[in-house]
Amino acid sequence: MESRQIEKEVRISKYHNVRTAARLRAGFFAVLLFVFLFPPFGRYAIGGNNEFTIVMDGVTVGVTDRADKVYDLYRQAKQLLMRENSGEDLVFTAVPVFEIKGRNVLVGEVDDDATIIANMHEQLKVEQLEN
Repeated sequence: MESRQIEKEVRISKYHNVRTAARLRAGFFAVLLFVFLFPPFGRYAIGGNNEFTIVMDGVTVGVTDRADKVYDLYRQAKQLLMRENSGEDLVFTAVPVFEIKGRNVLVGEVDDDATIIANMHEQLKVEQLEN
């Protein structure tokens, strides 16, 4: 009789296995969701400069995120000025002095390339009128 009474106490309900499987399945999918959808977060480390202020002959012409494209933007501004003055012969006697000031920021705003080219173009026009 004792063994029958122990069997009744240990007896598992018929939904126990279904509940256990559902909990394991939910936990597994939660771990998969976390692994695939959330990016790995690393430690914050201060790197080098990531925002550069471009100063052309003492005048600030814009802010960019890459210092290596300044001379390419200058070339495009020069081409724009030459297209405007297609009938005239233009001679650039002086190369502008560029000063690139870099700083490290977490969140910053940079100018788009068209704005920087337009500002350089205006500065070149001012220099053209002075000469």
